[in-house]
Amino acid sequence: MSRQLRSMNGVLTLNPNAGSMTDALLDELRALAEEHDLETFMAEGADALEARVVQAVGEGCPLVVAGGGDGTVHAVASVLLTEATRQSAACPTLGVVPLGTGNDLARTLGLALVPTEALTQVLSGDTRALDVLAVDVGETRRYAVNVAAGGFAGLVDEQLDPDTKRRLGPLAYLTAGVAAVRELEGHDVSFEIDDLRITERVVNIVVANARTCGGGVLVAPAADPEDGLLDLVLVTEGSLLELAEVAASLRLGRVLSSSRVIHAVGRSVTLTGADGVLFNLDGELLDESPSRFTVCRRALPVRVGPGYKRERWTLPPD
Repeated sequence: MSRQLRSMNGVLTLNPNAGSMTDALLDELRALAEEHDLETFMAEGADALEARVVQAVGEGCPLVVAGGGDGTVHAVASVLLTEATRQSAACPTLGVVPLGTGNDLARTLGLALVPTEALTQVLSGDTRALDVLAVDVGETRRYAVNVAAGGFAGLVDEQLDPDTKRRLGPLAYLTAGVAAVRELEGHDVSFEIDDLRITERVVNIVVANARTCGGGVLVAPAADPEDGLLDLVLVTEGSLLELAEVAASLRLGRVLSSSRVIHAVGRSVTLTGADGVLFNLDGELLDESPSRFTVCRRALPVRVGPGYKRERWTLPPD
């Protein structure tokens, strides 16, 4: 690195293996970053990405832009939050350049899905302080910015691989969903969300800070990443016909009206009996099931695009 980050406006981290990355796009992003005094860092692997973000926090970098898919964005956000706490430092502002298949956080932030347009919006956009989900997994504290999902959603992610997502794009989620149906099973799980206790046999669990996952699917239409609350959306076990109705309501953005769906909101939720349920955080599979989710109020500063408006957090009309 030729200059210290203190003299720069920030760093753009790029995943060279992201689905939509090309040499031409890389040149465009580098030129735009240089024009705005951002360092461009090519993250050759997860360890290199983590090390660079840790360094950025320690050097007081004001802006870290994550260029990649949801996994890259999740990794950068998690390191920012973890290291800002560990170093007792200010958390740099997160920017997002969507280069993946789902790009759900970019959608939440109202950013363009064209990478160069998104970077331009990040560089000129407003900053908002978003809530995040602190997730207890065994003895480890993890974070999610968008959505944590388990059960059917976890099975879908298990079916996905980088090559399939690169070849099929958003259709990869449909293909994986069809395959996951064969392995669908119910789990008896208890949930304590603030003072409310729910015990149900469920096939899908969503703990949401924002509204969409899986490439824009409205899994939690009422969720708002600035309201200090998480949304718990449960799909209970039912017949294939009933679950097909849930799937249809998902596509219409009306999943909360389904007879097989339970919806609750709170500041934290504790899970009992979820061992063996496959979970993902922002699309990244976990090795074991989480036991507790807690809202961290306005913990992550992010740059938002012109499409980010508070009035958009309303339920679709019936």
